[in-house]
Amino acid sequence: MAIVLEGLSQCPLCGQVLDRSNEFIMTPPLTSNTKDALFIFSDAGIHVTCLNGHPQKESLLYQMQQSDETRDAANAVCIVDGKLITYPDDYLTTGMLTSDLHEPLVEFNFIILNRNNNTNGTNGMSLFLY
Repeated sequence: MAIVLEGLSQCPLCGQVLDRSNEFIMTPPLTSNTKDALFIFSDAGIHVTCLNGHPQKESLLYQMQQSDETRDAANAVCIVDGKLITYPDDYLTTGMLTSDLHEPLVEFNFIILNRNNNTNGTNGMSLFLY
């Protein structure tokens, strides 16, 4: 989640300081993809009024919901073996790779993996994650 220093941090949309006089939200670090339309919102504090008037608002809220569902421990099912990941240190996710729902890469958003999976010997494929 974003770290906001009231009176110092700025809204990325209007450039004004974030403080108690104007309601703001904080967003998770959705993407490190600087070319994505939602990058400006990633890990930021944003005035609610600025967000309400922005054309990417619905896309941001959708991706935040997807991110929340992925981080929910009850949903931590590995895509490789279909098993629930019970130990938090074994949990890996791709996060949001793209917010463009028409891009083929979107299928790989928020994939959940168990870092201990090694499918060597089952189908000739090997997966090692460190």
